[in-house]
Parts: sequence; C-alpha cells; structure tokens
Amino acid sequence: MRRLFLLVILTAVLGLVACSSAEADELLEYHNTYVESVNPKADHLDAALEEFATIASPEEALEYHTENIIPVANDIMNLVNEMEPETEVVKELHELRLEQLNTWNEGMEIRTEAVEKAAEMADEQEINQLVQQSDEKFMEAQENAVVADERLVEMANEHDIVLEGEES
Repeated sequence: MRRLFLLVILTAVLGLVACSSAEADELLEYHNTYVESVNPKADHLDAALEEFATIASPEEALEYHTENIIPVANDIMNLVNEMEPETEVVKELHELRLEQLNTWNEGMEIRTEAVEKAAEMADEQEINQLVQQSDEKFMEAQENAVVADERLVEMANEHDIVLEGEES
C-alpha cells in the first residue's frame, strides 16, 4: 500500500508559480484534496496492514481485516469516487486515479476472499492462488499510480505549476 501512494506523497506540496487558468486552479485543488484526504487514510491502512501481518489466527485475522482494513479501503474509494472534476484536464487525471484505485480495490477484494478462505480452513493452494492474484492486482495498481503521477507532473508543467523538488 505504501508504494501505491509513495509517489503522490512525494509530490504532496504543490507550489503555485503562475496559476491563472481554471484548469491550473482545479488541478491544484484536486491534487491537494487528494493528498489531504486520501494519503492519511493510506497511511492508516499501511499501519493496519502491518498489524494484520502479525496476527497468527485465521479467525482473528478475518475479524481484524473486517473491522480495520475493509472500512478504511472503502473510505478511500468513497473519497475518490466523490471527487467531481469539472475541467477536462482534471477529469483526465481523475480517470487515471480511478483506474489506479479500482485496480487496487480489486486486489483488496481478492485479498479479503483469501482471508475468508483461510478462516474457513480452505485448501492452502486455493488461498495462495488468491493471494497471488491480489498481489498481481496490487502491482498493476502500482503501475497505474506511476502513470497517474507522471501525467500529474506533465500537467503541472503544462499549467506552470511547480511540484516541490522540481526546478522552475
């Protein structure tokens, strides 16, 4: 999960150089809203996943997953789904973020299924296959995150917005 949002965290603070267009204003607002609302949830989820990894009992793991991981994952999805960009530029970025997070959410759903199967004492091979499938979705989501982050940098350059750490 941390990798999923690492690049976004690195670009968390945007500086405004010559932001006079509606697209630039909305791009800045969209990014800041994303960083301020999604990233703290992602950090919370990272901590929950670290705790989850220490739980030995499949039944306790399922309970923890259900109470501490699924709600945060759902919150993240709801936050992004509620964002309603108006300009074409930000709609493009939003679609990239939705693709990233929808793929990530698919991975979470598959992982949830694996945790449920483990609690049911299902076949280990079946559980491992589900974990592998979820890992593949998480990797795909990470790749989508890189694409979205690269496009964000391009858009920021196109609209004279300077991302922290870049030269003017």
